[in-house]
Amino acid sequence: MIRRLIILLLIVGCGEQVREEIIERYPSGEKKIVVKYKGEGNEEKVVERTTYLESGESLLYENLIDGTSKDWAELNGLYNAENYKKYLQGTWKVIEWAIKKTDIYVEFNEDSERWVVNRMKMPHKWQWSTSDNIQSINFMDSLKLEFHPNTDSTFIYNKYTPLSDNTMREVRGIFERIDIDSIPTYKQEWLKYDGDDDDDDDW
Repeated sequence: MIRRLIILLLIVGCGEQVREEIIERYPSGEKKIVVKYKGEGNEEKVVERTTYLESGESLLYENLIDGTSKDWAELNGLYNAENYKKYLQGTWKVIEWAIKKTDIYVEFNEDSERWVVNRMKMPHKWQWSTSDNIQSINFMDSLKLEFHPNTDSTFIYNKYTPLSDNTMREVRGIFERIDIDSIPTYKQEWLKYDGDDDDDDDW
């Protein structure tokens, strides 16, 4: 009986041809995309694809058989509310935004979110000013946050998506984790206006 079981396992093992291939690399030579094949000859097909950060950490896993996938956040357990809360704590600064030179920070301190915007456009002129807003939040599973802007209302939505240890996507831009003692703020200050509105998009 044992001999028959061993022979059966050998037959099954021999029939499952599996191989992996790096199909894309970073300029540094580090692997970027790795695919896994199953089958042989004309029957061979791609069953899995994994995208890596240049550091070697998995960024995205895709199962091409059942159509499921796991992003960096799920691969690192951040769909859990407590882990998500720990991840967001600290100060983040915008590095990509629709309006250039917009100075935006978001700070998480336990169960609160603070937004500081230090750049605002006024009609025909630009001015420094600070919008500083703090509201309480509850961290939830699946990257959801429950916001409490006042005592009479709450709303829930996915606002921040972790991309790596120090980078996250907000619904309007990309933020990077920073180490800073305090967020800079400004008093209102009018900037020199040269009369040319064509350069507005450069700000």
